Amino acid sequence: MPKEPFEKIFTDQKAVDPKELTAILELFVRINSETLEIFFTDEGYKLTVPQRIILFLLAKKVLKIADKIEKEETAPKEIFDVTKIKKGSIDPAVKQLREKGWIIHLGTGYLVPNYQISKLRREFFKKEENGT
Repeated sequence: MPKEPFEKIFTDQKAVDPKELTAILELFVRINSETLEIFFTDEGYKLTVPQRIILFLLAKKVLKIADKIEKEETAPKEIFDVTKIKKGSIDPAVKQLREKGWIIHLGTGYLVPNYQISKLRREFFKKEENGT
């Protein structure tokens, strides 16, 4: 049976549109080029806890795509350590994000699946990008 007809339905986990990922992150997140530290801009700190968790995980995705880190999966403890989001707020937000399918658990932590990036931009960050 020929494989060609099915090629349109397969996706490469690395197939991310860098422009779309940048469009989500550029207003809210910065990454120190020397230390690779991820931090929020003033606009990023104004967002909800779930949005900041998503942004942090997307920034980890950028580091992985750029071959700066080995894995993008992130444990809640690392989210807490780096973002300084209140510990009691992280677990409920992660649960909410998982239930909605925005993030998945893989290995030792969480990540945003590539297939959700476009949808995240349209639904999760649309209002913030437009400044409304």
